[in-house]
Amino acid sequence: MTIKKVFDTMILIRLLQEIDGAKVFNAWNLNSNYELWITKEIESEVKTKAKDKLEELIEENVIKVFEPAPLDALLEIKKKANRLSLADSSIFYQCRRLTNSVCLSDDNPLRKHFKRNGLNLHGTLGIYLKLIRDETFPIQIIENMFKELLSDPRIFPKA
Repeated sequence: MTIKKVFDTMILIRLLQEIDGAKVFNAWNLNSNYELWITKEIESEVKTKAKDKLEELIEENVIKVFEPAPLDALLEIKKKANRLSLADSSIFYQCRRLTNSVCLSDDNPLRKHFKRNGLNLHGTLGIYLKLIRDETFPIQIIENMFKELLSDPRIFPKA
């Protein structure tokens, strides 16, 4: 069964800008057990140099883009979880419709909403651990990224 990996904006940008994300996405794309997806709303949030890399991966059909979610459905999700952005709501909307998906996100409100609704979500730590296990990237790069994550208050809020 194919697992649809659906990416949040921050993880997508982090992978595209901070490590050779194209290499990661292309390696995942070779695995027939995975399909890589983003929502139209997430695509519109990606700016700067990551945008060019993303467009190339979409053009090469490495990453697929869902059709836009109906606005009324996104607003209904946002009403139930007001801390979610419309882009985050679009991820929830698409993953809820799929039978076999995993969302990749470090966004705390999105993580909580997925957990409350019994949906599958993993964060950057899981991606980095997989890269280490697969020996895909030099360990020093991944260690630096772990240190950066630990200092990010959006991921690890200060008490």
